[in-house]
Amino acid sequence: MIAIETIQSTAETLMEQAAIEIPEDYLNGLKRAAEDEDGDLSSFVLEAMLQNYEAAKQDRSAMCGDTGTPRWYVKMGNETQIEGGPVALEAALRKATANATQSVPLRLLAVTTLDPSISLTGSIIALPKTIAIFRKN
Repeated sequence: MIAIETIQSTAETLMEQAAIEIPEDYLNGLKRAAEDEDGDLSSFVLEAMLQNYEAAKQDRSAMCGDTGTPRWYVKMGNETQIEGGPVALEAALRKATANATQSVPLRLLAVTTLDPSISLTGSIIALPKTIAIFRKN
């Protein structure tokens, strides 16, 4: 049986790695491109990407402010047993997302409107920032 705490802590680690780390082959490709590139703007952008990565790695913070929308795809065999079942699995992934949103940090969910007469209340926990624009007809 897979402990729900194992799932949650693994999910938190994966979210942190996804926001901070980049694959070694991609990093090496960026470094090669930065060395080979002749253009002023393209060289500047590649160097900025490498500097952002180093800063993110050193500070353990998200490499980019746009950390995306988390999605979990879970594939398991028929005999897989998870402590608490699928409902506990979903709850653990939601909690891991909420925890990573605070600890990394990832972008929080925000709903905003361009029309100040529209009042929006409530909040959704554990999703990165999303902006929805509402207009009156």
